[in-house]
Amino acid sequence: LELIAQVAEALGAAHSVGVLHKDVKPTNILVAEDREGNPRALLSDFGIGLATDSSLLVEKGITAYGLTEMMSGTQMYMAPEVLEGKVATVQADIYALGVTLYQFTVGDFSRALAPGWEREVSDELLGEDIAATVDGDPAKRLRDAGKIAERLRSLEERRRERQSARHAEAAAARMRRGVRWGGGVLAVVATVA
Repeated sequence: LELIAQVAEALGAAHSVGVLHKDVKPTNILVAEDREGNPRALLSDFGIGLATDSSLLVEKGITAYGLTEMMSGTQMYMAPEVLEGKVATVQADIYALGVTLYQFTVGDFSRALAPGWEREVSDELLGEDIAATVDGDPAKRLRDAGKIAERLRSLEERRRERQSARHAEAAAARMRRGVRWGGGVLAVVATVA
């Protein structure tokens, strides 16, 4: 999950300077070691990338050499709107990242995202994170790739919070049942007396 979080950060950085990747997929993620010997994900192959705002590139001193305006990519990772012939956006890259996250989660890089994919993801929160990236409506997807990194890195904390909330909810339900049961006993006692 940390490697996908690193890819999400890289994708967010590209988006921040107006560059769409347009082909996020496992084969475009390289893994190297950082200076401490830890695995580090590198997002590669921006060959079909698209400069959405070249002024952002110029502002950062980045040349747009090699970025195209051609519509292409790997179909399994293409967002529905791109398959429908609409222009690729940040949301299309986020969709592709979500498909990649799904494949990492189920351990099968040839698995297409299809209806019912949720059944294959046993972790409820991770399923919610994937769903937030692959919604069929681009307006309902996460808006920022950096948010995906945040969500993945906070997964354990979010699990603890959800568990605490469930415990509190269960305790409140037990309390409500106790009050109802106790009230019923009082009514019976009052009726008998």
